[in-house]
Amino acid sequence: MKEIIENHIKENIRSYLMLALVLIIGLIIGTIMINGLSLEQKDVISNYFDSFILGVKNSNKINYLFMLKETVKSNLLFIFISVFISFSIWGNIGNILLVGYKGFCLGYSISSAIAVLGIGKGLIFSLTLILISEMICIPAILCIIVISSQNYKKIVEGNYENKKLLIIKYVIYIGITVLITIVASLIQTYISSNLFLMFSHYF
Repeated sequence: MKEIIENHIKENIRSYLMLALVLIIGLIIGTIMINGLSLEQKDVISNYFDSFILGVKNSNKINYLFMLKETVKSNLLFIFISVFISFSIWGNIGNILLVGYKGFCLGYSISSAIAVLGIGKGLIFSLTLILISEMICIPAILCIIVISSQNYKKIVEGNYENKKLLIIKYVIYIGITVLITIVASLIQTYISSNLFLMFSHYF
């Protein structure tokens, strides 16, 4: 398995580097956007964080079922949109925009937390509730995008030996990606949120 993964990355290193670059650019743009917000918009963000943290501190609990449903739904939606886009004529451009959007949301969320809570508290907030799960989800999402693009190219060019086998392998890849994102959602819901709960009295 390790050898298969290493060979896959070596064969598609340019695709992964390009997507990683797009992700970073999106992250930077999301970070910069915070500095361009008006005072009213910053107040809205600040009120959101204050109400969220206050609600957690007062109740000292998190709605795990709701959080799990929302994170799973969000991750699965992103995966299936990327798969759908990959098998369209706008595949490459669509996925670049999708990855860029993912980076933008990540950068915007982290920089918002830091801008409102300060560097220390903002990093704790981001690490516990955002970064741990995203470090699992993002590699899996980039992988399925690359594989989807490969399979689309093979089908268009007729460059495959057995179409049925190609489809079966692709469905397995999607299943593995879905499983990884569900695991990431479980980690975010039951581990990351409890880590945040432990640190909530510092906010």
